[in-house]
Amino acid sequence: MEERLSGRTVNWGKLAYLLVVFFGCTTIILLPFLGLRGILSVVLWLVAIGAAVAAASCFLLAPCFVKAKKFDSPQKEVSRALEDVSKAAGRKNAPQLMLVDVPEINAIAYYSVFGSRVAVTKGFVQSYLSGAISEADVKAVFAHEVAHLNGRHPLKTSFAASWVVITDYVSSGLIVAGSAFSVIAAATRKSSYAIAAFASILFGVILKVLAKIASIVAFHYQRTIEYEADAGGAEVVGRKGMASMLQKIGRLNQTMRSPKKLFAPERWTTPPTNRNWLDRLFDTHPATEARVRKLLTESVPHEKPKPGQALSRMVESVCSGCGAKLPEGSGFCPFCGAKLRRRGEG
Repeated sequence: MEERLSGRTVNWGKLAYLLVVFFGCTTIILLPFLGLRGILSVVLWLVAIGAAVAAASCFLLAPCFVKAKKFDSPQKEVSRALEDVSKAAGRKNAPQLMLVDVPEINAIAYYSVFGSRVAVTKGFVQSYLSGAISEADVKAVFAHEVAHLNGRHPLKTSFAASWVVITDYVSSGLIVAGSAFSVIAAATRKSSYAIAAFASILFGVILKVLAKIASIVAFHYQRTIEYEADAGGAEVVGRKGMASMLQKIGRLNQTMRSPKKLFAPERWTTPPTNRNWLDRLFDTHPATEARVRKLLTESVPHEKPKPGQALSRMVESVCSGCGAKLPEGSGFCPFCGAKLRRRGEG
């Protein structure tokens, strides 16, 4: 069920799912201490604090973690690709293109106090220059990232995991404090410091375990967000174009290991370190095979074109550039990268 408010579409089903995930994570952490009645009595405070932490994480901390610089490469076609895809996706202004100096092939959409950002890695640009990935692949990557921004996914995932983040930081602080108390206890031989050290470390470990369990729910939500961004990107470049990009970049990344981490070890180590079923519970992205299968076997919903929106729903079935048959709804040919025209356009 969707409703349009102030020019924006509100999907109540997705909003309800986000709240379920938020309260699921929060309940796992706080239930042993507050009980269900206690949680319900402070529910508004929990939401307000979670929203504040999510906003701080998105607009203040994310740019610091990503550590990207302004994209000033002479390859202007990369910047133009982001502009074209943003326009096709209905955005008035394209996000600022940024560059991160790591060798893997990747991209991330995030916010800052100065506006939306899409950061690509040095490996991404080098792969395009070498011909390992095509202009169509570049546009498919940007379509995926712009779909994240249009869906406000960075803010949603931060809100869903807000109390996981709070608890993890508090637990780490308690463990550090406990270690400090233990040093003081050894130096002064006072039992009070030893008791404080034991209590701080024990409570910190308990909180860290609860945060880890709750993060399973948060990571599951983040994986569903990736599917949503794939579908949103496919509305611009077509399902086959998106699937082709995922497969190609997945294969290329399997051949390298990045000595640096772009954002966090769980999501930016290449190749993925998570192997068994337990580790996969903490993956931020679904397996490439699952994403491709979902794209090619499930229909991608199309929204009605917004007034003045370029490249909305295309009706060409054959690319005029290379003659390839095109998926329904393609904004660009996934084979030669040609920009498609709507029927009747000059």
